[in-house]
Amino acid sequence: MPRRLRLLKPMVSRSGRMPDRLEAWVIALLGLLAAGSVAVVGVLSVADYSRLAASAAADARARHVVTASLRPDIPVPAGRATVAPPLSGSEVFITAVLGGVLWESAALAVLGGVYLIGRRLLDKHRARLWERALSGDATAP
Repeated sequence: MPRRLRLLKPMVSRSGRMPDRLEAWVIALLGLLAAGSVAVVGVLSVADYSRLAASAAADARARHVVTASLRPDIPVPAGRATVAPPLSGSEVFITAVLGGVLWESAALAVLGGVYLIGRRLLDKHRARLWERALSGDATAP
């Protein structure tokens, strides 16, 4: 049986200790949250893409093509601010996808951190239970 599936066995087994059952439930919950975060980030990325595409289209409509000829008798004004062109369709797509990947990475990092912290606390609890059992304490499970 693969290691990850063996971790879920104590969830249904009556012989598993409390920390083992709790860890199995935490793994299952974090797995569901990770799958849910993929769906949420996907929906947010689509909304971000729509917003960026609408903004780029509005910027493109607001600008018009101008032909300018430079006259040598008129000086060029100094310190004019340059304006970036509107985003193209591929730039909008790449921006939305990279934003989604960044948010999903952040969500998975948080879930991984929660798992690692929980695992460390459960390991400490297991160690205390083992110490009680080895010392012959009557309250040990």
